[in-house]
Amino acid sequence: MIPVLKYEPSNKFMQFKEALSKKALLEFSNLGKFINKGFIVMPDLPDRDTYGLDNDPDGLNKLDHLEDKKQYRREVADYKLDKPKQYALIMKYLSDKSLEAVQKEAGWTTTEMDADPETLWQLVELKHKVHSLSEVKAILKLAART
Repeated sequence: MIPVLKYEPSNKFMQFKEALSKKALLEFSNLGKFINKGFIVMPDLPDRDTYGLDNDPDGLNKLDHLEDKKQYRREVADYKLDKPKQYALIMKYLSDKSLEAVQKEAGWTTTEMDADPETLWQLVELKHKVHSLSEVKAILKLAART
């Protein structure tokens, strides 16, 4: 049987991720979900065709479409405003060792200049993955240390 390589996050990192996820959800609601998902889910632009605007004598469907479009624009604007705040939140809780490791990665300068929380979080997760062939905790810890 050929051993399968596993990439698993350490237990401490999982605790950190859970705590940071809760903090981000409290401060940024839907945008805070990206820590668990690993990517930011942007809202969908309302599709004009689904509102039945051709058969709308009272104009109520058009009003619904316009309201949904306004809501979409608000959510995108909130994302743009909260993006640097989320970046700062992640940076605030990173340990010095984690920050040093992330700063050595390719793409760090762009991530820092853009204050991009999504890319920062992907770099953090990448640095905390443990490569192992074993499921024994002692071996996983040793692999994490090396």
